[in-house]
Amino acid sequence: MRLLEKARQQIVRAIPRVPRKMPSLAQLQHIDLFLEQWEKNFVGALGAIALIAFIGIVWSVKNLNTVPVAAEGGDFQEVIVGNPRHLNPLFAATDVDRALTNIVFLPLCDIFHRGVPSLAEKCELTGEKTVTITLADRTWHDGEPVTAEDVLFTVQTMQNKTVGSPWYELARWVSVGTDSEGRVIINARQPIPELKTLVSLGVVPAHVWRDVAPQRMSTDERNLQPVGSGAFSVVAATADRDGFVQLVSLEAFEDFKPRRAYLDELVFRVAADDAEAQDLFRTRQVDALFSTDPAQTDELVKRDVHRHEITPPVVVSLFFNPLHHSGLRNRDTREAFALAVHRVDVVKHALKGNGVPLRAALPASVLKNPSALQVDTDVAAAAAFFKKNPLRGATSTLSLGIPALPTYQALANTITEQLAAVGVKVMSSVIGTGNAKDMLSHDLVLLGQDYGLAGNVASYWHSSASGVGGANYARYQIREVDGWLEQLQTDARPDERAALLEKINKRLVFDSPAVFLFQPVYHYYVSNKIKGVSTPAVGDASERFRTIGDWYVVTARARK
Repeated sequence: MRLLEKARQQIVRAIPRVPRKMPSLAQLQHIDLFLEQWEKNFVGALGAIALIAFIGIVWSVKNLNTVPVAAEGGDFQEVIVGNPRHLNPLFAATDVDRALTNIVFLPLCDIFHRGVPSLAEKCELTGEKTVTITLADRTWHDGEPVTAEDVLFTVQTMQNKTVGSPWYELARWVSVGTDSEGRVIINARQPIPELKTLVSLGVVPAHVWRDVAPQRMSTDERNLQPVGSGAFSVVAATADRDGFVQLVSLEAFEDFKPRRAYLDELVFRVAADDAEAQDLFRTRQVDALFSTDPAQTDELVKRDVHRHEITPPVVVSLFFNPLHHSGLRNRDTREAFALAVHRVDVVKHALKGNGVPLRAALPASVLKNPSALQVDTDVAAAAAFFKKNPLRGATSTLSLGIPALPTYQALANTITEQLAAVGVKVMSSVIGTGNAKDMLSHDLVLLGQDYGLAGNVASYWHSSASGVGGANYARYQIREVDGWLEQLQTDARPDERAALLEKINKRLVFDSPAVFLFQPVYHYYVSNKIKGVSTPAVGDASERFRTIGDWYVVTARARK
């Protein structure tokens, strides 16, 4: 210690003194020799505070002059229910296939979703009969350019009945070619509203599919290993030993225009049923879950989850089958059913409020302000009617056919209770999957009608669709309505179409071939960590991925 003190004194003497001035640099280098320990701690604390304050000032200035913006990076995982089979616009028919196809393939034209990327730079629709398409600069995932030849090949393949495309009936009404400027021209034989739907579908690459035999296209492995044009390309579709897909992984397409997607990777895990899907989401093993059965998933809404609502153009109704029960041929009897059913209670109890009660025959997306509505609930009047006019038939109990879904079972229970209160006995049973004859064997059928974004009314109410396998579930056959529906198919004038739809709705409400109940509300649950999610408020649920290129997880700072 003495030696240390002696050395300290020698250093002090060696340092030139500058009275009444700031310490020199040489002095500051040895300041620790002059300070007590508590003084050293104090100076250190002051330095730390100054450093923190400086960093804070820099950070504040940066935040004041910049804003967070989406950046590349991160992944997104969703659980889906259903076995993916066709990631291909030629064959995609199920909700799962259509949703994944919308990610991998761009639509030809942006008809229903303004601002969404598409293959066309410009689409000109003339009288719902002709579409003139100028293609944009787009690239297939294998690097080949998208050309008019691809569009022609796609439409012509749909028109080949051997291929078995679900779009055959629509595509066969059009011709396709190119003009002298290289634009694609699609002509319908007559004006058809569904032309908008056709040109909103994806296009397949001719150079990938041309060598595949038409009868083998639907089973070809390229349906699960597609070469698409969307913001993401398929990396793999992993299947189990039985061929059921368990996982579909995709990655951002680097050459996508106008820019690459923000997310690096998408992963879709396939669950066996709704219960497994909900468990995967509840335990946060995935970021998102789509549900068409919202009554079963209310508990999934947590602080870190955002619920998006989508109202599809679907009307769920209780259809009468007068061919199976003669008592249902009477219009007054059918209207008495409408008096007995309390739509608001049906939505409240069976759907837990996740639906829109409806008294019109058509959804709001097809007919916005209908002047004619089905009779509202009057239980006393319905009870009095059935007491005076009891249903007579082979049995005293009506049979009700429903799909094998929990929501429909809940709906059937609620409606059965309401009808029992007016003296009508009903017993429900599940309709055999894909069994059209089973549907005809019930007095009543509880089903939904999906009118699509184009409003396809004829397929549900034209008499030609009332046979086995047709979608005219009430076997409704009115020649006057058939005429209106046929005129609707050919008249492109908006005012005339609105007037025709009003006539059709008014007649359906009067005839009451069904009790029109509600429009369902589907829910899309997404983790709050996924930003930029935008879903259509009204539309097909498979459209929820149209803007997935804008979804992001990672952020960066950019100048204001």
